[in-house]
Amino acid sequence: MTVQRGASRLILTGGLFVFAVVWVVLMGLATRLFGGGRSVEGVKPTDDGTIKASLTVDRDKDFEIFLSANVTRPDGSVYEGLNEENFEVYEDGERVAIRNFQPAGKGAIRLALVIDYSSSMRGTKLNEARQAARALIRLLRDQHDWVGLYFFNDPLYDTNRSERLAIKPLDLLRREEAWEAIMFTNLGDGSPMLGTMERGLDGLAKVSGRRVMIVLSDGMDTGEPAEIDALKKRVLEKAEQLRVPIYMVNTSTDVEGERLMQELASVTKGRYQRVSEPQKLREIFEEIGRSLQNEYTMSYTSPDPVENGTTRTVTLWVRSGNVGTEATGQYTVPGVLATGARSKAGLASTTSSGIGLGTLLTVFLTVAAVLGLLAVVPLIWQRGPIALAEDDRKAASAPVTTPAGAAPVKPMAPPAAGQPRPAASVQAKRPPSP
Repeated sequence: MTVQRGASRLILTGGLFVFAVVWVVLMGLATRLFGGGRSVEGVKPTDDGTIKASLTVDRDKDFEIFLSANVTRPDGSVYEGLNEENFEVYEDGERVAIRNFQPAGKGAIRLALVIDYSSSMRGTKLNEARQAARALIRLLRDQHDWVGLYFFNDPLYDTNRSERLAIKPLDLLRREEAWEAIMFTNLGDGSPMLGTMERGLDGLAKVSGRRVMIVLSDGMDTGEPAEIDALKKRVLEKAEQLRVPIYMVNTSTDVEGERLMQELASVTKGRYQRVSEPQKLREIFEEIGRSLQNEYTMSYTSPDPVENGTTRTVTLWVRSGNVGTEATGQYTVPGVLATGARSKAGLASTTSSGIGLGTLLTVFLTVAAVLGLLAVVPLIWQRGPIALAEDDRKAASAPVTTPAGAAPVKPMAPPAAGQPRPAASVQAKRPPSP
């Protein structure tokens, strides 16, 4: 009976354990399906395709995170009229307070403009490129937007004069210096495009905020293949680290050059544009400038201001009435990834409902430990009585043995009918008197 009782308890405990596993799994699915879409308002905006958004994320050393959101309609026009209440921001699922919100047309730009001044640009290409560059700078705002000029050919690059104008705020004097550099920089042989882009990224690394690079070239970089590969890798790494989208404008039909420029734009989440008619350069540059200026910008302070080597995911919800959309971006902090630190792939990432996989794992382990004790403790407790009962049974069934040298003890015969039963005690023999 005792063994049956122990088996029943073991079966019951196992059933509870299976139930706990299923419960935790269902809770995880519910969190993924419903929890991640919750906000203070309670409902994630419905995406019906009428609003499009892309997000660029940047950070400074004090964990101030800068966001630039390009919000458009399906035809590509800017979705204007939104204010701070139309945006919600989450870092790794935790809602954060928006600061320094700027509506479309108010956000500041840090622009590195890279232009090909090689001999192949001679004639119409160069004239149109100069007019396009001046038109773009004319769109930028004094004391608000920043610009730096980086022109490339071998003489400029070899003498370390690629940086024609360092990245600084625009004012009247700065505009005159920029126009002078654009109009009077001489052409030269060679096209060290990637090396000049790297110097432009180094200039952007010295400033914070919305950083962008626009590159105009008419062909392939003229360096050695191994050098080109090494430079391309460094450019992509720096652009990724700084979160700088690169807008590549190509006035050539060179296949290899086009592939390189497409890759640079795609990997950095910029844009590639091939221009067959140089007369369209001004229109394209102005369109890029207006697009950059019409971004919504904002910032927030990270809720995890620790340099622990993690990659954080930033989610932006844009809402207009009952419809909207979602855009995501990431940034990585320096340092060594600590055990238990939050990261995009880590189990400790949370959702906006406050229930994360880390919490579910903790619940599961706790339930498993409790059920494990429920399974083991009854067995330990039952071991004592079961062992004693087993020992008694073995003792009762064991044969009686006689010590060596002792006379065998005969069993006492039962008394005859009517005769008294003999005394149970036997008087011991007294030792002989001395």
